Amino acid sequence: MLITLGNKEYPLYYVPNKNKRKAYEALLKEIEATGEHNQRLIVYPRITHYPKKEQLYQVSFQVIGFDKGRVNEGVTRELEDFQFRLCGLWQFIPVCQTPCITVLKNFSPDRLEYIKREDTSSLSRMMFMKASHVPLLWRDAPVRPFRFNPKAPKEQQGHASFVEIKAGFCLVEMYLVLTP
Repeated sequence: MLITLGNKEYPLYYVPNKNKRKAYEALLKEIEATGEHNQRLIVYPRITHYPKKEQLYQVSFQVIGFDKGRVNEGVTRELEDFQFRLCGLWQFIPVCQTPCITVLKNFSPDRLEYIKREDTSSLSRMMFMKASHVPLLWRDAPVRPFRFNPKAPKEQQGHASFVEIKAGFCLVEMYLVLTP
């Protein structure tokens, strides 16, 4: 299934896990029952980066739910169309020229304390978080995105800042941009 934003189409997927597939199946039933293919979806962006810097990343969306206009609470009240709430580490990654927010799935306050205590440059310690790197244009960011320098001593590296923002999807450039 594809999702159309502006004049571009993006893949819409669901996680094979049966519990997480319920929103996708409910959406299909809603479309079948009403015949209305134009739905306001609640989605999670999925960005796939490739090893070559010149190869553009791919954007797809995981369906979380859909809004039939009957509920005005939670995410549907908080966000407008084409907006996302992102929480993660503000940094550059090697395969992307644009700074990214590294969204760590399975995040909790306990995990944040773990990240603060441990060496976050170790990939093995971060693999259990299933990171998603979302490119973001943020012109007036309160802190600079972290950039790893392999030549600098570990003590001088610094750390990526944890940020929480509301960002909008820019249909023209396929970037997320900070919304006021």
